Amino acid sequence: MYTINRNALERMPFPLVDSTVQRRVVDVLSALDVRIAVESQALQKTTLLWDGLINQRLEEHVREYDSARLADVCLGRGSYGSNAAAVARDGRMPRYVRITDIDEQGNLSADVSSTVSVPWVSARPYILEGGDLLIARTGFTTGKSYLYRPSDGLCAYAGYLVRFRVDPSVMLPEYAFMWTRANVFRKWVSRNVREVGQRNISAREYDGHHIAVPPLEVQRELVDAWEAARSTSLLRQ
Repeated sequence: MYTINRNALERMPFPLVDSTVQRRVVDVLSALDVRIAVESQALQKTTLLWDGLINQRLEEHVREYDSARLADVCLGRGSYGSNAAAVARDGRMPRYVRITDIDEQGNLSADVSSTVSVPWVSARPYILEGGDLLIARTGFTTGKSYLYRPSDGLCAYAGYLVRFRVDPSVMLPEYAFMWTRANVFRKWVSRNVREVGQRNISAREYDGHHIAVPPLEVQRELVDAWEAARSTSLLRQ
């Protein structure tokens, strides 16, 4: 039921449980609430620690290794997404990835009720492939990023996002994504975003952003540590 009215609520049956059982259930749930609060605080502290360590390591990469333009570690320049109108979610069409579908941790929203599709005729040039990196180019979420994985299903991306196809022979897509989540990139966005009118950074400007390029084995070492943390929810709040 998407909605429920008062009459339906009044007719809803409630179990007649003994008050002693009720109290026991309430006590158990209250204890769980306390434990959840304690664990959440510990998790937040661990998350801050991991964030700090990863940011520190990336800043060391800036000092230790040469850098290259983002466009130069990709298979071509950044490209804008489709401006086609979205349609209701339809499993026969690609999912339409918009800025609002990407959360603050760079994950694609799992809330099916908020997802939309885009017709094939408009979607074909914008179908995402494994390792494609999307970066928001406008609004208060300028710089927000998302790394597409085939497990996210068939997707096409919308016009307020810029796609970069990272060249895996030069840079791991996961490393580029991690970079866009780090302070070094966020500071660059803050310095370069245009505040007049609607906030934005163009694809051309993103192309020119310089990113550290350590050897692939060094990239892999940091990516593995970061993904291990994410997999245990240390970086997913």
